Amino acid sequence: MSAAQTITIRCATIADFAAITRLRNQLAAESRTRRPDAFRPRILYGTEAMFQALLVEPEVTVHVAECAGGVAGCAITWSGINGGNEWVFPQFVMFIRELVVGRAFQRRGVGRALVAAVEAAARLSGTEEIALFVDQSNTEAHAFYEALGLTAQSQYRHKLVRDVRRFDQQYNEIDLA
Repeated sequence: MSAAQTITIRCATIADFAAITRLRNQLAAESRTRRPDAFRPRILYGTEAMFQALLVEPEVTVHVAECAGGVAGCAITWSGINGGNEWVFPQFVMFIRELVVGRAFQRRGVGRALVAAVEAAARLSGTEEIALFVDQSNTEAHAFYEALGLTAQSQYRHKLVRDVRRFDQQYNEIDLA
């Protein structure tokens, strides 16, 4: 990346809605390609009003990476308490709910800059750790996060107990564009 193509990280505004929606739909489509049984082809509830509500949620931060005059990527985080029970200490955690970099900007340091911004925000807020879920099929993301020092600590296990496709059929009838 040349000096003219520096990466700037900032908090999102409502003006970023269209660009972030494109990125989030890219992430949904890529996830669905890897695991059509588990991922929707596009995000649900992607309205401007819902995005505005997300921006003012106190526990949520939407980080935007700008490069070459446009939005190159985004990271959506949620801060809160992770667990805690009779034998496990609760931890203040910043969860990376979504991190996506536009195809044209991948492998150019944008994802790395977004994770660094999340880490800095976590430190400033007194958060103890950052965490995220990466689907097992996303081997590139596993390698990326490992290179940044995020380690796999546990394995998420699940079992479907109902037909989730009925849920999708209900909402796919709505025009989400």
